[in-house]
Amino acid sequence: MKYFVIADVHGCYKEMIRALNEAGFNSKNENHTLISCGDVIDRGPDSTKIIKYLIDLPRKILIRGNHEDLLKDLMNRSYGPYYHDITNGTYDTFLQIASKYTNQHYGFKITRNSMHYFDFDEVRQHALSETDYQTYDSLLVDYFETDNYVFVHGFIPTIRDNFTGEETVITNWRQKATIKDWHEARWTHNIGVNYKFKIKDDMNKKIVCGHIHSCYGNIRKKYGWDITREKENEIINKNIKLKNRYKEYDKDLFNIYENEDLICLDSLTILTKKVNVFVFEE
Repeated sequence: MKYFVIADVHGCYKEMIRALNEAGFNSKNENHTLISCGDVIDRGPDSTKIIKYLIDLPRKILIRGNHEDLLKDLMNRSYGPYYHDITNGTYDTFLQIASKYTNQHYGFKITRNSMHYFDFDEVRQHALSETDYQTYDSLLVDYFETDNYVFVHGFIPTIRDNFTGEETVITNWRQKATIKDWHEARWTHNIGVNYKFKIKDDMNKKIVCGHIHSCYGNIRKKYGWDITREKENEIINKNIKLKNRYKEYDKDLFNIYENEDLICLDSLTILTKKVNVFVFEE
């Protein structure tokens, strides 16, 4: 089987399709399987389009990301949105899903501007009735693994020593990790934790993830791990501007980050318009 792995495309449907085509993915090829490491929604304009594309694929593995958690939380509240729902783009995805339902059944779409005419809980019920979202959420898993890799969104579940701050992998995490453990793992700063504590999967499989931008590791690989956050942001912003102006920029910065234990895919797609695709065969 040939696997094509993506992560954190954040509503950027065109960029995702372009990257998959360039990588050679063909949904009609029975030897091709797509793995999504989560966060396909929010921020970009086409979250519902991506959801539809993914659920229609004949062979796929869909891993839950922290943005899928945020959306599910919003969907399950009778009030909202919170500030973080707006800043993370979750509210916009919520409105896209609700509008898909209302447009199909009533002939209109709901926007931020028109929301003040509606009761939030009523709109939420419309969103929950949208079958594509229901199907997508039901297909999401915490992790997937092959002979050589473990695929997650943020990291595998760890436990932190409150005295030393050291993190270790939960023993027998496949069987013992709780819903709370997985929720926290989806927010883990995977590259930083892996670098500081040299965490490995207990079966010595390489961890493949999204969540933290690959440029975080690539910058430190090039400039050293003691680089300041201010300098890091300066390098990132400079190269994003150069790329979007079609000028020469550091092409390696947003590529896949890899070390002996970890592969990180998040290419800051919403800003760079780039989607990393990790391809392998097993």
